[in-house]
Amino acid sequence: MLATPSKIDRTALPRSLIGRRRRFINPAYVFDFEIGQTVFLVCTGDEAIVSGRMQVIGCEDEYCVQIIGATCAPLRVFAQELSADPSCTL
Repeated sequence: MLATPSKIDRTALPRSLIGRRRRFINPAYVFDFEIGQTVFLVCTGDEAIVSGRMQVIGCEDEYCVQIIGATCAPLRVFAQELSADPSCTL
């Protein structure tokens, strides 16, 4: 019979078996681009859709974008490499 969680000695367990607490995510944090938004790559002017984003504390935000019409894997780019305005490309 398994012990109930109140009877388990957590200090005796290996660290890999102890449940981790979720990291705090600031809900008030504002990203420059939303998932599903159409953006343009500054360096090439290619149109892409934001498919994911990562919040990095104290650093630039990183986005996963899928280029429209391309069969390549999603690109990982920083916020300064994207623009919502097509006229802001090189």
